[in-house]
Amino acid sequence: MATYETTNPRPDAATLAGADIPRRRRSSGGRPPWMERPPLWVTALKTITLAVIVMMMVLPFLHVFAVSLSSYEDVLAGGLVLFPSNPTLAAYEAIFRGGIVVRALQVSIGLTLFGTLAQMIFTTTMAWGLSRPGVPGSRGLLFVVLGALLIAPGLIPSFLLIKELGLLNTYQALILPGLISSFNLVIVRQFF
Repeated sequence: MATYETTNPRPDAATLAGADIPRRRRSSGGRPPWMERPPLWVTALKTITLAVIVMMMVLPFLHVFAVSLSSYEDVLAGGLVLFPSNPTLAAYEAIFRGGIVVRALQVSIGLTLFGTLAQMIFTTTMAWGLSRPGVPGSRGLLFVVLGALLIAPGLIPSFLLIKELGLLNTYQALILPGLISSFNLVIVRQFF
């Protein structure tokens, strides 16, 4: 068995006891450095940096909203518009007067409400059944659900399945694939 010698042997307590090692003193009564209040210039730099980041995120939204309230002539003039000179709701009237936006909004709200309600009912019912001890086949079905959670099907197989079921261009094609959520089922099953 080979022995290795180190060039820097580990000092013992007696050697360290006499050593004059400068230590950083904590200025605020024993708190760690990360809990101490930073200097004023650091706080100012953080505040300015965060303010610039917030402005970079908020200004585009404010610009889009201001342009939506501007008149057609002001929009054609171009430039950055943050506060419209003559605010008008003509753009919103034109959008909601046409039937396609209103219809799309109705479909979105309806599918969201019905799809969420149906998913809650089916997922909760299946989770309750899988949580009961002694139900035949529940263990195998749970493994199938976990497999679906881990190995999600791609977009093309899902499209081909919906096409073969004859559900293309129907509302059922939007609701049925998400009727039972594997992730939600595992979470709700633990509740029971």
